[in-house]
Amino acid sequence: MAEKLMVARQSGVSLEDAMDALVSSYPASAQKHVRKLVMDAYSIPRFSSTEFQQRAVAEFRDDSHLACLKVLQ
Repeated sequence: MAEKLMVARQSGVSLEDAMDALVSSYPASAQKHVRKLVMDAYSIPRFSSTEFQQRAVAEFRDDSHLACLKVLQ
């Protein structure tokens, strides 16, 4: 989900659209966490070069995955 979210961010999808599409598709118990993930993604700048966009996607994906793994320990 983090990767798809950052791809959307780098593609110019608005924060409102991302929030509406993602948050409502999860159960109420998970919505707080999904909302935070969306806000984290949109705190990262949108880049114009493909290279920087791909780097932002990879870093956000991996950072999010690591954060999830730490919570599960």
